[in-house]
Amino acid sequence: MAETPCFFGLTTVRVGARIVAYLQFWSELFFAVLLILKYFNEWSGTAESTTDANNSSSENETSSPLKYYNELDFDRSIFSKLLDAILVMYASYYLKIATYSHNLMYLNFWMILNSLYFLTSIAFVIFASLRVGNFGIFLAGLIGILIKSYELYVVFQFYSDEILSTSVDNNQNPSSNGDQSLPRSHTTVEIGTETISTNYNQNTLDVKNIT
Repeated sequence: MAETPCFFGLTTVRVGARIVAYLQFWSELFFAVLLILKYFNEWSGTAESTTDANNSSSENETSSPLKYYNELDFDRSIFSKLLDAILVMYASYYLKIATYSHNLMYLNFWMILNSLYFLTSIAFVIFASLRVGNFGIFLAGLIGILIKSYELYVVFQFYSDEILSTSVDNNQNPSSNGDQSLPRSHTTVEIGTETISTNYNQNTLDVKNIT
């Protein structure tokens, strides 16, 4: 069965979905590594500032609760982004597997997760650009949204092709349980040593004893 072309006809949606899976997996892995490096860099900087604060006078004691909560917000933000990156990597890995095998569940999982991130990204770009009042935020976010929308389009077309391919295979190869029914006009039943033959076309009943 012919597959839907993508990337301006250069390839099919199966290969396109595989490319999307690879690019998304490695980009999110790179982003996760940057988050970890940023966290430990901030951690080392916090440890140095804590040592300096202990050696200084007590004038910084009034700002210590605010600093404490700011550090907790930073940690929560880092680990939330790290969790998002791991989820996207997980979904991208199974999207790659789905391009080699007919597994609609993996495609559903990828599309649901990325659709949620897509809608969240649209809301973030709109409200952030309005709150800050910077058109550059909206323009940069619009480029990212267009790229993400095309990724969703490629995977959705691949999902549609997989559904069509599965339905065609089911029609061409119907399931069979190995039972072969006898003709409706004649039925033979063997019971013990007797054979009872009934014919629906004739109003007779023959019983033969087998010795």
